[in-house]
Order: sequence, then C-alpha cells, then structure tokens
Amino acid sequence: MGRRRHPDARADHDASAGLTGISSPTLVVGGRYDRQAPLANSEYLAANIRGARLLVADGGHAFMLQDPAAWPLILAFLMNS
Repeated sequence: MGRRRHPDARADHDASAGLTGISSPTLVVGGRYDRQAPLANSEYLAANIRGARLLVADGGHAFMLQDPAAWPLILAFLMNS
C-alpha cells in the first residue's frame, strides 16, 4: 500500500525554500542514470545549498551498489567534515 501511494505523496512536496538555510557541510550524491531521482535534481540541490559539493556516481538509483568508487568518496567526505 505504501509503495503505491508514495508517488502521490511526493508529487506536490517541495522543500526547496529551506535549502538556503542549510549551513552544514553537504555532499549531494546522485546516480548519472537514475530515472527515479534524475541527476538534474541533485544538480539543483548542490546549486542551492551554500558550499555543497556534487558527486555524480556512475549508476542509477542504486548507484552505491553499481559504482564501487562512490563509497570511498562518500566516506572521505564524512570523515573530513
């Protein structure tokens, strides 16, 4: 039931007004071939969060399983933030 209703719940959800209030170090990670969360969304987030970095992984929505280079880069960011 929840899986079927999820697209409806997120269809009108827009939290973009709060992006400029994020002041923590931020790494936005997206999959280059993600059809559920298109790369344009990640690019928008990174452009609208002050100081954010964008990491584009080679993969789709499951990029963390598809791109072995993603995890070390994410961990490095977390360890140095």
